[in-house]
Order: sequence, then structure tokens, then C-alpha cells
Amino acid sequence: QAGNPTTWSQDCSGSNSILIVTNAAWGNSGPTAISYNSVALTKLVELNNTGNAEIWYLLNPASGTNTISASYTGTDVSYTASCWYNVN
Repeated sequence: QAGNPTTWSQDCSGSNSILIVTNAAWGNSGPTAISYNSVALTKLVELNNTGNAEIWYLLNPASGTNTISASYTGTDVSYTASCWYNVN
């Protein structure tokens, strides 16, 4: 990541979609909030051991290319994002 919050652009075009954001972090690092087009994502699961991994999602995100913003604690956090269409 570069800066807090970390931001990047993500395309979510199509109907009946879901945006999924995953993160991996070292130690007690991890996101405290993630949003897409200023709409908060919901944390689905969090796994902790010597690291931290989480899955966040947003149903029917705004169509088009918008900004994902992830606020976090710690220093070693990485993210992936994908948008899936016709999921329901």
C-alpha cells in the first residue's frame, strides 16, 4: 500500500453484481474500513494467526469505474479486488 487510506480505481459494470475485496496483513495490521464510491463494504470473514486475512463485499455496487478506499492499521497490508456479475 501507499498511504493511508489506500485508494485505487475498480470497474464494476453490469447488473446483479458483487464486489469482493480481500486483504492480507502481517501481525495486527488490517483494514478498519473499506468503501467503494463512498459506500461501505461489509466484512464477511476475518482470520487471524501470525497474520491477518479478511474478505469484504458489497452487493450491487455502483456501475462504472469508481474508487475503492481502504483505511487500515499497521504497515504491511495488501489488497485484491474483483467484481462479479449475474451472481444471483
